[in-house]
Amino acid sequence: LAYNREIFEEQADTLRAAGLDPTRPPATWEELEAYARVLTTYDERGRVERWGCMISAPYMEDELFFYVAMLGGSVLSPDGRTATLDSPEAIEAVKFVERMYEAQGGRRAYDNWAQLQETYGGSPFAEGRIAMSIEGDSVIGNMMRFNPQMQLAMAPVPAPEGRSPITTSARH
Repeated sequence: LAYNREIFEEQADTLRAAGLDPTRPPATWEELEAYARVLTTYDERGRVERWGCMISAPYMEDELFFYVAMLGGSVLSPDGRTATLDSPEAIEAVKFVERMYEAQGGRRAYDNWAQLQETYGGSPFAEGRIAMSIEGDSVIGNMMRFNPQMQLAMAPVPAPEGRSPITTSARH
């Protein structure tokens, strides 16, 4: 989880009012949802200005596999021949993704926000239009390129309640 410490500091009072700690990132899916809800900001017309947490690429592909694996499941049977997207883990992963979108205004709000980002170019995360993002290590190079002054912080990806992000493995 990559996050912008400046945004956490700017929103410290709002985070505290919601019972969240602005000095640390979320550790669980439930906390991630709560932080995302608070850190998502809207303009005077109700459109998303800053996305609280980017959890996936626009059409999910491998990211869904990642969340299923975090729950201990897989999207394929052990022999790799049968999709298991109706498993309890897959269904819970999809529900998590749905909750994350709803916490930030819904999928339509995301689509409208993403369309605006295309007109800006650059890196929405580096430019402060995303507060947190589940990223690979390439985020470090992007920050060095687009915003070397950003107060970038990294933490383990929040895990489902009762699971450790350290022991979670992404397999598919």
